[in-house]
Amino acid sequence: MFYKIHILDVKIPHGIEFRQTIRVLFATETFAMGVNMPARLVIFDSIRKHDGKELRDLLPSEYIQMAGRAVGADLMSLSQFRLTYSMILNLMRVEQIRVEDMMKHSFSEYNTQKDVQRHQVELKEVTEKLAALPMVLDYSGDLGAYYERVRSIRALSRRSSRTVMSHPQTLKALCPGRVVLTDISDHHNVLAVVLQTGRDRTYTVLAVCSQGASTDQASDQCDTSTPRPLLANQLYLPDGACGHCIVTLTASHITSVTTSTVKVNSDKIINDYNKRQQPRFRDDPPGQSASVATQELVRLIESHPDGLPELDPMRDLHIQDMDLVEQFQRINFLRSSLLSAYKCVHDPNFIENEAVGSEEERAPLPALRASLQLLPEFQLRVKVLRELSYVDEVGTVQLKGRVACEISGHELIITELIFHNMLTPLHPTEIAAVLSSVVFQGRRYDKGPKGKSLVKEKFLEIATKIGELQHDCGLDIQVEDYVDEFNFDLMDIVFEWARGVKKAEEASTLIKRDIVFAASLYVQ
Repeated sequence: MFYKIHILDVKIPHGIEFRQTIRVLFATETFAMGVNMPARLVIFDSIRKHDGKELRDLLPSEYIQMAGRAVGADLMSLSQFRLTYSMILNLMRVEQIRVEDMMKHSFSEYNTQKDVQRHQVELKEVTEKLAALPMVLDYSGDLGAYYERVRSIRALSRRSSRTVMSHPQTLKALCPGRVVLTDISDHHNVLAVVLQTGRDRTYTVLAVCSQGASTDQASDQCDTSTPRPLLANQLYLPDGACGHCIVTLTASHITSVTTSTVKVNSDKIINDYNKRQQPRFRDDPPGQSASVATQELVRLIESHPDGLPELDPMRDLHIQDMDLVEQFQRINFLRSSLLSAYKCVHDPNFIENEAVGSEEERAPLPALRASLQLLPEFQLRVKVLRELSYVDEVGTVQLKGRVACEISGHELIITELIFHNMLTPLHPTEIAAVLSSVVFQGRRYDKGPKGKSLVKEKFLEIATKIGELQHDCGLDIQVEDYVDEFNFDLMDIVFEWARGVKKAEEASTLIKRDIVFAASLYVQ
């Protein structure tokens, strides 16, 4: 709807625009230049105007003034709400306010909280589905221990897989023609061949699927919430006729990189697949290149039903990482001990119990998705506070925590300095110099401060321990980055200032010594 407004009070359209009542505003030049109303789009009905004397083109300044109201597309609103240790400790001291309630009302949780009702419906559906599943019959008595062992193996495998998949040698190996394993839709261990590598480390692959699903658009169909067999190595082979789909994956979606390669014509396969996604060509048969690639994958599945050999990170990819070697050795040891250490794998109802266990693991996911996005970070920060004895096991704030509540920035490092008795033997001028490192955010210089090296070393030692503790507790904080937050370049200067060294007179003298002197720093 169009509105034509002839008013002098610009406060009225401001209020109307704030309530989003006006969608389109037809304004004169005077109104457009005077009203302070942001617009998504500005349209000029003419680039000529009558200025009272003659009809002329718009001046550049007039165009800029009127067109400058358009801000274009919506800018992404980013919340500045951040969890801090001081805020957590202060809220934990007040029984009437919960930290979760504070996070829930922050703008950062808006997108999560608006979908709470939908997630509650999903949780109810999954709960009803779980209640309808058959009771688990654990005849051997060690199914729970087996399940926990497998979960630890999967977590360790995911962690090592992230390291391997981000390595340059692995990215180099993921060239067109490389056969990989992935999880697509509700299928596990799906064989696929890499067709194309994107600049943002995405991979376009041709994956095996059922004939009926081969015409579906399959971009990014990896579903990690679908229950998977715990340790199943069997390759997925569709029932009936085999088809194919084109899927765009990230490195995290690729579960395994095999030693096998397939000769493919990537451009022909992708162009043929995109053509068959159009309604008029949807019933066309696949091209020869796509059919040959699919047949090669099926041949590999039939010849290696229990899985294809994978690229060895150390031998094939030449990754020299001792931590990674230890992780793979531990994974292999845990896998080899499953059949001998647990009796449940030999039970006749093991497959059924395995499916129920996977469904039980999946059941809480809707509730987790509906929960606060900042809740995991909050729990990890509380864990850090508990390790440092700022709070006890039941969440009661201790002496160190009460001290940290009085500090507004870098409360952990300053509190630790106090309780490590580092500040007591120092002179107040030295304390001011040392604490300048927590507030100075200027550019770093190669030439560091001259003195106070012993105090600085102790400071950095405590900061390193705090950074390592936060990293070990699961926070996404790198120790080096945390230590680099403290800048000592201003320490010597603050020390001299605190001693009362005169500087204003000398600065004034330096300004006046130039050939041309002006009362202001700005020379006209």
